[in-house]
Amino acid sequence: MSKQQMGKITFGPSKRVKTEIPSVVLAPADHLHPSLSLLAKLGSVLVHVDELLSTKGHNYDRIALTQALVDPEIKQWVKDMGPLLPLKR
Repeated sequence: MSKQQMGKITFGPSKRVKTEIPSVVLAPADHLHPSLSLLAKLGSVLVHVDELLSTKGHNYDRIALTQALVDPEIKQWVKDMGPLLPLKR
Protein backbone atom coordinates (compact mmCIF):
# COMPACT_ATOMS: atom_id res chain seq x y z
CA MET A 1 0.00 0.00 0.00
CA SER A 2 1.44 3.34 -0.98
CA LYS A 3 1.60 6.29 1.35
CA GLN A 4 -0.64 9.26 0.68
CA GLN A 5 0.40 12.69 1.69
CA MET A 6 -2.08 15.37 2.83
CA GLY A 7 -0.48 18.65 3.80
CA LYS A 8 2.21 17.82 6.34
CA ILE A 9 0.50 14.67 7.64
CA THR A 10 1.63 11.37 6.18
CA PHE A 11 -0.81 8.46 6.19
CA GLY A 12 0.43 4.95 5.69
CA PRO A 13 -0.24 1.40 6.80
CA SER A 14 -1.32 1.24 10.42
CA LYS A 15 1.08 -0.21 12.94
CA ARG A 16 -0.05 -2.03 16.02
CA VAL A 17 0.70 -0.31 19.26
CA LYS A 18 1.11 -2.38 22.38
CA THR A 19 -0.50 -0.76 25.36
CA GLU A 20 -0.44 -1.84 28.95
CA ILE A 21 -2.65 -0.65 31.74
CA PRO A 22 -0.64 -0.32 34.93
CA SER A 23 -2.05 -2.12 37.94
CA VAL A 24 -3.47 0.17 40.56
CA VAL A 25 -2.59 -0.37 44.19
CA LEU A 26 -5.33 0.88 46.46
CA ALA A 27 -4.49 2.35 49.81
CA PRO A 28 -6.07 0.76 52.88
CA ALA A 29 -9.63 1.95 53.41
CA ASP A 30 -10.05 4.95 55.67
CA HIS A 31 -13.70 4.87 56.62
CA LEU A 32 -13.60 8.42 57.95
CA HIS A 33 -12.26 9.67 54.62
CA PRO A 34 -13.84 7.59 51.83
CA SER A 35 -12.73 8.03 48.24
CA LEU A 36 -14.49 10.51 45.99
CA SER A 37 -15.79 7.68 43.83
CA LEU A 38 -17.35 5.97 46.85
CA LEU A 39 -18.91 9.23 48.03
CA ALA A 40 -20.36 9.80 44.56
CA LYS A 41 -21.79 6.26 44.49
CA LEU A 42 -23.33 6.61 47.96
CA GLY A 43 -24.76 10.01 46.99
CA SER A 44 -26.22 8.43 43.87
CA VAL A 45 -27.89 5.77 46.03
CA LEU A 46 -29.55 8.46 48.14
CA VAL A 47 -30.79 10.37 45.10
CA HIS A 48 -32.19 7.22 43.47
CA VAL A 49 -33.93 6.12 46.70
CA ASP A 50 -35.48 9.58 47.01
CA GLU A 51 -36.67 9.46 43.38
CA LEU A 52 -37.93 5.88 43.67
CA LEU A 53 -40.01 6.73 46.75
CA SER A 54 -41.46 9.86 45.13
CA THR A 55 -44.61 9.92 43.05
CA LYS A 56 -42.39 10.24 39.96
CA GLY A 57 -40.34 7.15 40.82
CA HIS A 58 -39.19 5.17 37.83
CA ASN A 59 -37.90 1.67 37.19
CA TYR A 60 -34.54 3.20 36.20
CA ASP A 61 -34.06 4.16 39.85
CA ARG A 62 -34.61 0.54 40.89
CA ILE A 63 -32.09 -0.60 38.27
CA ALA A 64 -29.51 1.93 39.46
CA LEU A 65 -29.97 0.77 43.05
CA THR A 66 -29.64 -2.88 42.03
CA GLN A 67 -26.37 -2.05 40.26
CA ALA A 68 -25.10 -0.19 43.33
CA LEU A 69 -25.75 -3.25 45.49
CA VAL A 70 -23.34 -5.33 43.41
CA ASP A 71 -20.69 -2.61 43.01
CA PRO A 72 -17.41 -3.98 44.48
CA GLU A 73 -16.45 -0.70 46.15
CA ILE A 74 -19.84 -0.33 47.84
CA LYS A 75 -19.91 -4.00 48.87
CA GLN A 76 -16.47 -3.68 50.46
CA TRP A 77 -17.50 -0.50 52.28
CA VAL A 78 -20.64 -2.19 53.67
CA LYS A 79 -18.54 -5.16 54.80
CA ASP A 80 -15.93 -2.94 56.43
CA MET A 81 -18.51 -0.79 58.20
CA GLY A 82 -20.01 -3.95 59.74
CA PRO A 83 -21.67 -3.16 63.08
CA LEU A 84 -22.09 0.54 62.28
CA LEU A 85 -24.78 -0.25 59.67
CA PRO A 86 -28.27 -1.63 60.28
CA LEU A 87 -28.63 -5.39 60.07
CA LYS A 88 -30.65 -6.93 57.27
CA ARG A 89 -33.97 -8.46 58.34
